[in-house]
Amino acid sequence: VIGLGHIGLPLAVYLLKKFNNVLGYDFNQKKIINIHKRNLDFYEKNLESSLNFYLKQKRLEITYKKNEVYAEIYIICVGSDLSNNRINNKNLIEIAKLLSKKIKKNDLVILRGTVQVGGARNIFLKSLTNNTSLVCGKDFYFSYMPERHIVGNALEETEKIPQLVSGYSKNCLDRATNYVKKIFNNFIELKSIEEGEMIKLSSNSYRDL
Repeated sequence: VIGLGHIGLPLAVYLLKKFNNVLGYDFNQKKIINIHKRNLDFYEKNLESSLNFYLKQKRLEITYKKNEVYAEIYIICVGSDLSNNRINNKNLIEIAKLLSKKIKKNDLVILRGTVQVGGARNIFLKSLTNNTSLVCGKDFYFSYMPERHIVGNALEETEKIPQLVSGYSKNCLDRATNYVKKIFNNFIELKSIEEGEMIKLSSNSYRDL
């Protein structure tokens, strides 16, 4: 799980219901230190006790070191930022470049953050494929699977709200769907990545209002 904020950290803890081990990465060293100290900068119901248990059991590993990032499934819980009322995708591009050096054949890459329509395909995935010889849909698989929970109730809503699953290609969608079936109670397959982005933006706007 890449990005250990109010989206990524609860997801990492939730995934440990299904997996024996999860690796979490965040470039912010101070954040990693604070997580180890159980000093979180946001409140999430039932998160602290679960986090404490999994860290003590060493089932959840967290790091800020790029060289320690390795997996078969990469879940990016980072999205576009706003700087001076303009969209800033610097963090997304940096993560894509990092993953381009990490991914191998048959890996699954999932993006869950909020991006503008077309951002997953034309910014994140383009940056990823421009820096690797692997072909998306053939050598590795990409899915946009937006989270839609409210901060403070993430663990419960991740369990209840249907996951939205889209893929770069049919192969990507099939691979992502197989993953979702093992992890979540229900899901909805989408026709395109852009459909997922539009739903995510609409959902955010509705909840904010």
